[in-house]
Amino acid sequence: MGLALLTLLIFSLPSPGDEAPILRGTVKEAVTGLPLSPATVRVDGTYLGTITNQQGEFELRLRALPVTVHVSHIGYESIKRIVKHDPEQVFLLVPVTLELEELVVTTEDPAVGVMRKVIERKREWRKDLKTFRVDAYNRFTHRKDSLMVSVIENLSEACSDRERGWREVVKSRRQTDNIDLDDSFPAAVFVENLYDDDVLVAGHRLLAVTHPDALETYDFTLAGRRRIDNRTVFDIDVTARSPRASAFTGRIAVLDEVYAMLEADLRPNASFLFPLPLRRFKVAYLQQFSDFGGKYWLPIGNQATIELDIGIFGFHTPSIHGKQVSRLSGYRVNVDLPDFMSPTKLPSSIRPL
Repeated sequence: MGLALLTLLIFSLPSPGDEAPILRGTVKEAVTGLPLSPATVRVDGTYLGTITNQQGEFELRLRALPVTVHVSHIGYESIKRIVKHDPEQVFLLVPVTLELEELVVTTEDPAVGVMRKVIERKREWRKDLKTFRVDAYNRFTHRKDSLMVSVIENLSEACSDRERGWREVVKSRRQTDNIDLDDSFPAAVFVENLYDDDVLVAGHRLLAVTHPDALETYDFTLAGRRRIDNRTVFDIDVTARSPRASAFTGRIAVLDEVYAMLEADLRPNASFLFPLPLRRFKVAYLQQFSDFGGKYWLPIGNQATIELDIGIFGFHTPSIHGKQVSRLSGYRVNVDLPDFMSPTKLPSSIRPL
């Protein structure tokens, strides 16, 4: 993701003129009534899914009713509900009591064995993932110090081909009127998939935590365990084995038995440095994944934040803060890709925010 684009955020932008039913709702904790975020909401038997925002709210454009909706959050019992008519729903999730199993003490941290299986399982399903199409909803915001400078929201359709890479068509966009941007502004192509082997951060490639060589690059430490339904989720701390290596640091959540990442909360470590005129650079990613009941683990929610100061020869600009919040839904996996696997202009008018 480029620096200029990193300074710019998402949620959802509704598609005008589409009469398909929209499922709206809120996910809360049953005991306290507090909103749960990010909870995963998906339609069983499809690749339709999304995550809740900070208020526990979600919106999901359906193809038709009725549908069976599956709502889940780490540490809570999932809910399955058939939605026939009412598109406004409230889901109350009950916390799961964690009963700790015995741990066998060895010279190797248990997280290393878990990650070894994550990498092996990823190799198995990734080899069969050749193409996909996905709907992307994005909102980019850009602030200087505490002053909001600009906002861009867009709705797009993106395609990924293992050989040809990403392409995207922006279907609709709205923006603050202080932005002079007439051409298409892509969205999904700037969502860095933390499940990839390598992740591009401001033009620099970092070895990802599920790379085949990750066990030689990272120390993985078991930080705790949680439950989701009757399954264990491992919380694993990630640090670079060498303090001088540019790598990620943070925490990931791995689902037992299938050995897949459910969530990654990562940022480049302190060794990840940039030349002038950057005086300070911080970027962090929070991403959620789902298999939608299938075999391929794909990103469904992404949040990227950036802070940077630019200065040289006694001159510097106000601190820049950028945020991108994204939702990826409606995956179509291993399908023929359309002709727009080449760059395309924005087909509709731009509406000011």
